Amino acid sequence: YLSHETLYSVFGGETCQPHELNDCERSLEELATLHASYLNSGYHPKVLAKWAEQGCFDEVQKRLGARFVLTQSRISAKVRPGSRLRVEIDLENRGFAPLYNARNVEIILENQASGETYRFADPVDPRTWKPGSHQLSSQYRVPQEAVVGSYVAYLNLPDPSPRLQDDPRYAYRLANQGVWDASRGYNRLAQVEIQQ
Repeated sequence: YLSHETLYSVFGGETCQPHELNDCERSLEELATLHASYLNSGYHPKVLAKWAEQGCFDEVQKRLGARFVLTQSRISAKVRPGSRLRVEIDLENRGFAPLYNARNVEIILENQASGETYRFADPVDPRTWKPGSHQLSSQYRVPQEAVVGSYVAYLNLPDPSPRLQDDPRYAYRLANQGVWDASRGYNRLAQVEIQQ
């Protein structure tokens, strides 16, 4: 019951007194079963020290909440104005939990010369990306008036609030190295050429 309930509600807390039941192996199992999103970082200090000694402290830190890792992306390398941009993104949620708050999903094409962008909203709800593997597979129509040139494709997971959707501090960052654009809150996917 609790395992099912915590797929849809936030779960967290703190560790208790040191005991063999909170050794690393058992703790990781329980945190995954209960879909933990947060833990008190100051209690119990002996258990936290034991986790560091047994080698799971860093893993617990990384896996609290949702942790999306891009495993592969397949995107049309060349498209024409008015044609369809095909996008397939394979993600793995390696965290203990899913997302609990609503979040938009966008594919953004940004012209490398001018900075002009084309945004494609996707109807998928990323709260359905529970721990495990997921695929986003869609086609987006490139505007007929799209300017020919080289573009970078990004995955954007902004906050849905109109006040916060353009604030990169509230965008969701994938766990991969080298894909995050902190100034805008975008996750880099690939290069795309729009050609005549």
